[in-house]
Amino acid sequence: MQKVAILMSTYNGQKYVQEQIDSLLSQKDVGVEIIIRDDGSKDDTVALLESIASKTKCITVLKEENVGVTKSFNLLAAYAKDNSSADYYAFCDQDDVWESDKLIVALRALKGYPETQPNMYFSNLRMVDENLKTIREMYYPGEVKIGSRKALVQVFTYGCTCVFNRRALEMFCSVNEQHLCHDHWIFELCTYYGNAVYDENSHILYRQHGDNLCGAKQRGFALWKIRLHTLFVEGLGHNFDLSAQQILSLEGDMRPEDKEYVYRIAHYRENLKYKFGLLFSRIYSIGKLSKDIIIKFRILINRL
Repeated sequence: MQKVAILMSTYNGQKYVQEQIDSLLSQKDVGVEIIIRDDGSKDDTVALLESIASKTKCITVLKEENVGVTKSFNLLAAYAKDNSSADYYAFCDQDDVWESDKLIVALRALKGYPETQPNMYFSNLRMVDENLKTIREMYYPGEVKIGSRKALVQVFTYGCTCVFNRRALEMFCSVNEQHLCHDHWIFELCTYYGNAVYDENSHILYRQHGDNLCGAKQRGFALWKIRLHTLFVEGLGHNFDLSAQQILSLEGDMRPEDKEYVYRIAHYRENLKYKFGLLFSRIYSIGKLSKDIIIKFRILINRL
């Protein structure tokens, strides 16, 4: 039976974390170890986690200072690299509920890919309210487009669905950059150096409530409000030129045409040829007019 190390970051999560851990321990046909890093909770989360951990040998609780969700997951990954010998690894939020087949479905999807390459699986999500009543699926069929020409233009990955192999973990940890979102960063490196597999089905109940650190995809006016705001804000975690620079810094085999494409994105700010090449490129686009207008404007004002 293959083993998966589940990497969970918690912060003031006492309300829902017991239910989440119960769902992790109920995973079918895989062995699990659970590594929990508490990010400086001010409630009774740590006491609850330590009580749960005292009843099972597969849970490790790391009580640490508050550094924010992105760095917390980076620290979790670094800890797992040095202290776990699991076959696969999975990011995990504190307030969701995993269906019992979530991990085994991921492992079956990744079966057959070379372990010498970084490989990852991610899936759709079933959005639910705080009482686990279904709201809707996050993505409709055919909405998610993956591939090397899409990985640095649009974000689809949610960390709580990501399952990845040891090589992906090692490459993830090889770049010490703390402000890139962990979920999309691992998707990018797997896309360019290995394999990324998307499952249109959901195997997770993605809970929506007032305390979420990362909420659901917005629609309508709320979505446009966010898009207009982010036009003038950097450092939101999806800096595609910074991602491109880090992709180029990794050791591994990348197709020459992909390397050239990534290089142009990495250096578009200081090279007008690259900037206008992206601006008028049909390749560097999503294929939806409203979104592509935003992307092209971000290129012009150096906010890619």
